[in-house]
Amino acid sequence: MEIIYDAVIAFLAAAGLFALIWMLAGSLTGAARAEAVVFPARGESVEELARPLLRVRRWHMGGLEILLPEDALTPPQLEEARRLAGSRPGVRLVALGELTARGGR
Repeated sequence: MEIIYDAVIAFLAAAGLFALIWMLAGSLTGAARAEAVVFPARGESVEELARPLLRVRRWHMGGLEILLPEDALTPPQLEEARRLAGSRPGVRLVALGELTARGGR
């Protein structure tokens, strides 16, 4: 029974070490980073909807860019989005035409 216990512990240690090396390699090479997230906010607070994406951006060490399509926002949302883009790095307003040019739909 002790042999099985030792084998399980050795396997978990090896898997953990592999995962750690994989994450370090991805963060150093930028392979795990997302280029952009299109964030349409219709009828809701832009800042409330952006909060989970800002957390994900922090976990990805700044590699995630949050794009807010200014053509799809109402005037109050646009003002809120401008404040958010001005205060947070990696958040910016874009025209829908720019998103289409980048390959978005």
